[in-house]
Amino acid sequence: MGRESGRSGAWLVLYAIVWVALLVAWVPFAVDPRDNTTGAWLIGAALAWTVGWGALLGYRRAWGPIGLSVPVGAGLLTAGAAVAVALDPRTGADAPDGESGPGAVLLGAGLLTLLGSALLLALGAGAGLAVRALRGRR
Repeated sequence: MGRESGRSGAWLVLYAIVWVALLVAWVPFAVDPRDNTTGAWLIGAALAWTVGWGALLGYRRAWGPIGLSVPVGAGLLTAGAAVAVALDPRTGADAPDGESGPGAVLLGAGLLTLLGSALLLALGAGAGLAVRALRGRR
């Protein structure tokens, strides 16, 4: 049993590292308007991986790591948005009239990413619990 839990723990760490990497990998592509497709694919992969991460943790009933993953995911996405806004020449003092400044953008991004992270992780955790329940019935 100890050997299995060690391997399982290593997979959890690897899965978490890939999740964190995907959450920040889109930032360079958000700043470069010539390559939006790659950034969109990376964001999609990060969203799917977030649901998968929640499912894995939900299956294992690891509620503490799910609770920790919500602010970590939101923080990384908001930090990525902050970097993208800071590097984007169209924001700040040069923003066209009628557009929000960087502060409003980051406040909105922070709130949305917190809510989005919670929802995606909860969706995954629910799926993980459902799979666990179905496997237990056999």
